[in-house]
Amino acid sequence: MRAAAFSPDSQTLGALVWDQGSSTGRVVLYDVPTGRSRGTLFLPYISDSVAFVAGGRWLATSEFNLSFLTNGSPLGRFDLWDRATLLPIGEPLSIPGSASSLATDQPGGYRITTATGWPAGTPTVLDLDPSHWEATACRLAGRNLTRAEWAQYIPELPYQTTCPQWPASA
Repeated sequence: MRAAAFSPDSQTLGALVWDQGSSTGRVVLYDVPTGRSRGTLFLPYISDSVAFVAGGRWLATSEFNLSFLTNGSPLGRFDLWDRATLLPIGEPLSIPGSASSLATDQPGGYRITTATGWPAGTPTVLDLDPSHWEATACRLAGRNLTRAEWAQYIPELPYQTTCPQWPASA
């Protein structure tokens, strides 16, 4: 076992396992009271960290980036997984550095930090709470999406304003 994390309710243990002689790993979920396996998340890489996020509904894993150690590759990989289905949530995120040592701001919280360099570096803090994304996007953009941007990025939905403090864009 490489690393482990408890769910926020302490009823599930996620144990990170490296598969010997392979470039993959897995997270085995155990029922804490019985010790029985609840399922296995097979990873497409060797991971060195696992964390429960979003009240325990999601798992976060990070790739153990060996190329960072040998040639300074600037990006690591971070993934979110649905704990119930063990399917990925969205696309993997690229993180500067090694993307190791995941930690949440509170048990099962939405903010997670990962190391950005080895052996010393600065942490990257990610806010994974979707309810915060809209407000952050509005604050950064200072406007609503234009109709052309909406058609490009969200073509399946009719145009609407998303930033109530700003007028609709042309």
